[in-house]
Amino acid sequence: MITSDDIITLKDIKEYNDLWYSSAQEVDPAVLEGHWRDVLTPFAKGKDWLYELTLQHQQRTGQLLMNGGELGLGCKLHDGTLSLSYICYLFQEVQGQVIEIPRMFKGGNPSDPDYQDRIDRVNAKLTKERGYTVKLNERHLSLPEPIRLAYYHRFNGLNIPNHPAIGICPQILPYPTNSWDPIENLLGDLRLKKKYLPLIDEMFPDTMPEAKDLGYEFRAFLNSWGSFIGKKRTDGDQLFVKTKGRDGVVYYLRDADVPNLMVLTDPAEAIDQYCEFHLLRKEGRFDFRPWAAPYTG
Repeated sequence: MITSDDIITLKDIKEYNDLWYSSAQEVDPAVLEGHWRDVLTPFAKGKDWLYELTLQHQQRTGQLLMNGGELGLGCKLHDGTLSLSYICYLFQEVQGQVIEIPRMFKGGNPSDPDYQDRIDRVNAKLTKERGYTVKLNERHLSLPEPIRLAYYHRFNGLNIPNHPAIGICPQILPYPTNSWDPIENLLGDLRLKKKYLPLIDEMFPDTMPEAKDLGYEFRAFLNSWGSFIGKKRTDGDQLFVKTKGRDGVVYYLRDADVPNLMVLTDPAEAIDQYCEFHLLRKEGRFDFRPWAAPYTG
């Protein structure tokens, strides 16, 4: 459970980073040279632009983000193993805790003007090279539109860091698409893979891996682990989508009970209230069940 002692504050972030910028005008272009994340665009455009769609589709969450502190850019001098000199992240303090706002490279964010052109070019190139039709898996398209636009259009999910050095963050809020966990990882962590993976195969055969080195395309984009103290190791809430054979449904797994998998009947409202709950740092466990119904196949 994240306690007050675990909360990372803006003071922690500023002390850890070698450079801190409070406005885009202050940023030395040389600092971002070679940096693959386009953090400068949202930093320059500000919260009104960054959270416009969040406020429109997730009003509670959007309001908390808009009412939070100003955006800031923290940059840490790199150790030299990469070509870039600094690693930079975009931050904001909300209700006393730091939120990191991930971004993709220029052209890799769905709001970028050249996003679709880039996708089309890559698909055409891969199709030509391989001799059969290839389409990139745009995972964000698996989500219902309000969730997709609110959290995955102008930024790539939200992180609540558990250390000033941004690494693998808790997945409490809708988290970056490149880190969405396939179902077998979750079941493996709980030692339930042998017991429940055959059931997933039966329920969602179109999500099974096409090769041994690929994961299932039934992936979690939100995981409440670490946000409360459960009685059993299986206690927790995960929200899944099908990233292949997309159906726009948000599947709800409570306490790893795969046989009683549920779906969210109003995912936009449920996720908005859930994110508000955690941004306000409320104690206890959020209950998704008022918006859940049994999965009937």
